[in-house]
Amino acid sequence: TLRHEIETILFIFLASMISTIAIIWLHRPQPQNIPSFHIVIPIQESLPTATPTPNPVSAPVVSFTDQTSSDGTQKLTMRTVQTGNMRAYTFTVSNLTTNTDRVIFSENDATDSSYLVPFNAFSTDNAYVYLEKKDTQSNHFFVFKTSGESFSNGQEYLDITTRFTDYTSNYQLADVTGWGSSTLLVVNTKSAANGTNASFWFDMSSEHFIALANYFP
Repeated sequence: TLRHEIETILFIFLASMISTIAIIWLHRPQPQNIPSFHIVIPIQESLPTATPTPNPVSAPVVSFTDQTSSDGTQKLTMRTVQTGNMRAYTFTVSNLTTNTDRVIFSENDATDSSYLVPFNAFSTDNAYVYLEKKDTQSNHFFVFKTSGESFSNGQEYLDITTRFTDYTSNYQLADVTGWGSSTLLVVNTKSAANGTNASFWFDMSSEHFIALANYFP
């Protein structure tokens, strides 16, 4: 019949179409391998920041040296603060009766010099004190007023060593041994020529040297 013929034609057409599509699919061009690219982004690591190491600073070393007057009413105190190669000195006179203090002298020095407080630093009336300063070249002896006042020439202290050098070149000052009275300081020397020992007074009232007949060791 006509219907049967039409169905047969459609079947053949559909089969042909399916076969054609299958052939085309099987013979399609294969995709080429596409190389893959990897972008590497370097990660910069943060390096630890170096912390500068501070130079070690030595802690100040504080020390005290004191000497009491013969009558027990006055005290001389030397306060020393050493930091590195420097020393800071402060000298204070204390009245033990009234409990009052007075700074009479302060100085900063390198450690190649040092101050000493003699055991008989006070004059017999406590009006003066003397100190010894040692350095690499010589010893110096200084006299101060315990009141803190300056001397007649406006100086804070009297440098006995320098004054003796100006006084005579025949002798060299060797030592100051203490007080012979309230105004007389005992100065021992040796001859610059033959080393013979000799003693002098240093009179605080006149600020002059007096040669003595005898040597006081």
